[in-house]
Amino acid sequence: MAKFNQLFRPRIKKQLPLRLVLTLPVALQICAFISILGWLSLVHSQTAVNEIVNQLQKEISSRVEERTKTYTKIPYLFMKIHSSAVKTGELDLEDFPKFQRYLWEQVQLYESVPFIYYANEQGEFIGVEKKEDGTGILWILDKPKIPRLTFYQLNKEGKKGDFIESKEYDPRTRPWYQSVINNVSKKQSGRIGEPIWSPIYTDIRRPILVTSLMVPIYTETENIQGILATDLSLVSLSGFLRDLEVNKSGTGEVFIVDDSGKLFATSGEELPFKVTVNGIERINAINSRNPLIRETAQYLLDNFGNFFAINQDQTLKISIEEEKHFVEVNHIKTQGAIEAPLITAFLRR
Repeated sequence: MAKFNQLFRPRIKKQLPLRLVLTLPVALQICAFISILGWLSLVHSQTAVNEIVNQLQKEISSRVEERTKTYTKIPYLFMKIHSSAVKTGELDLEDFPKFQRYLWEQVQLYESVPFIYYANEQGEFIGVEKKEDGTGILWILDKPKIPRLTFYQLNKEGKKGDFIESKEYDPRTRPWYQSVINNVSKKQSGRIGEPIWSPIYTDIRRPILVTSLMVPIYTETENIQGILATDLSLVSLSGFLRDLEVNKSGTGEVFIVDDSGKLFATSGEELPFKVTVNGIERINAINSRNPLIRETAQYLLDNFGNFFAINQDQTLKISIEEEKHFVEVNHIKTQGAIEAPLITAFLRR
């Protein structure tokens, strides 16, 4: 009977504690609020991080742009000084021995101007090049030796030493000289023209590409008398970019292209050109071995059509090899009117 009563005794449902009934809805609301607040905080934090990254990106890119402009501005100002010396008669371009001493003194002043030279319409040429060890090389081609250009060693005091080599050479046929001749109509009034940049061409002694900053010098009848010039090597410009702090940090890459999409300089190990059996060829940015350069260039072409269309600064986010990168594109305009506008892009993970 006891077992029967136990089996059929009415079951009384256990009620939830009043405290739990009262606090559970509030707790659920608090949890939901905290979750929403956490999500909003995360979104806000991510936005704040992106804003900070963008700001740092712009600051770094601005410094890169400014230093690149300064690097190319020094040769420009340097050539303006030389042209003023010619105009005032302080610099006699016909007195080669005196001119040689003057050039040696000038190449000691700035690392970005290691080579200065002059050629005239008679086919004469004189140039002084400073080497990294402090010595130099004299390039000399005067009337008695035309058309043989002779190279001599210069010691650390600039005195002529041993003969190095000689070769046939006519400066008037070189790309830098011809670029002035072909643009005579663009000369300024007066005897001294404004410094202008030449197209990129191959150096005669080394397998590298250079561009020349030239000052045309005219006779009183406005015919070409000669050209005073200095070179900017694409290798040295790449070395300059490589030494920037952004590249040393290992978090960024800087490269410069012209409006055709060909590399002008890079901060990586890859040079902006390659040596082939057919000569030296410039590398198109979309064919670079560096995936950051290659994919960024392709993205810019896909979205802008061509590099010339990027006529103002751009801040972009792109994915490269499943990683997000911030890209800053700046339109650089150098003094001396480099014919192709330059674009620099900085990538940061």
